[in-house]
Amino acid sequence: MRKRSFYAFFALLVWLAASCNTTPTVPVPPPEVTSVSAPNESGRSIVVGPAAAAEQDDIVMVFNYDDGQGVMLRVENDDGSFEVGVEAAPGDELLIQIKRDNHLSREEGRIVPPPDTDTTNP
Repeated sequence: MRKRSFYAFFALLVWLAASCNTTPTVPVPPPEVTSVSAPNESGRSIVVGPAAAAEQDDIVMVFNYDDGQGVMLRVENDDGSFEVGVEAAPGDELLIQIKRDNHLSREEGRIVPPPDTDTTNP
């Protein structure tokens, strides 16, 4: 009886050890956004990330919180820069996030500026 309990306990320990992910993960940094443009004549605002804002093959997600729609774009530039167009109106809040493998960055929020204003809002 004791022998069977020992094997059951040992099997449980092996199962627990195998199910634990002991590989540390490096968090995805929040997206660096240099500008958000006022909507153009077709109602699209452009979100721009500079070189090294992401890595090649990352997914940049831009969600318009006010109208509930969003866009996802795979970063194809070797330098990690990106430009994402999203339907927006002046004053809309955009949430920008990066997905790398199965990890998400923290969201960054930006407000779409009105026409004829500085597009680099923090």
